[in-house]
Amino acid sequence: MRWWKDGRWSATKHDVMKILAGAGVPCGACLDTGEVLTDPHLLARDMIVEVEHPVRGRYVTAGNPVKLSASPTRDHHGAPARRAPSPDPEGAGL
Repeated sequence: MRWWKDGRWSATKHDVMKILAGAGVPCGACLDTGEVLTDPHLLARDMIVEVEHPVRGRYVTAGNPVKLSASPTRDHHGAPARRAPSPDPEGAGL
């Protein structure tokens, strides 16, 4: 593979990662924000979720990274609006 062509890189970060990994070098491509938010593996594991916010509307954010088989976290919601009452105002759940 020719890495340099016409004064710029011709290999992608994924090309370089495959070459280095094939040579036994531990490596991984650094994903940009767009790649992270659309990564099929992260989406399938609910690491990236779409939530509803009362003011902002629907948006994409990080999901819960903790995955427990007996305690799924499927109830994704955004932060409460500013000065909105919390779901547990007395703090009884703490």
